Amino acid sequence: MVSLYVLIMGLPYLYRSPRPDDILFRYCIMARGLSRDRHNQLVQEIANEVDSKEDAHMLTTVSQQITNMEVDLLELFENSFSLNPEQRWGSEQAAQSRWMKGRDII
Repeated sequence: MVSLYVLIMGLPYLYRSPRPDDILFRYCIMARGLSRDRHNQLVQEIANEVDSKEDAHMLTTVSQQITNMEVDLLELFENSFSLNPEQRWGSEQAAQSRWMKGRDII
């Protein structure tokens, strides 16, 4: 799923490190920025905490691309990258998602 994200976003990674001090991890995974409800309070707080110009540029780029994503693709990413392993989709669930079913992927 990470490979699909990287291909669609045109970025080299989903986040640099799976830690709270990584701005993309905090935004995309912890705050659920990759979800249909990406305008939640935590997303806004993280956006306001950006320290470096590099992080600000990266976060702006990612948030703009997420804004333009199809709802079905957001659903796939939201469920595939859930922090809670019990809620996280496996490959079979991802393959049955509306986004995957709408494509001729072998």
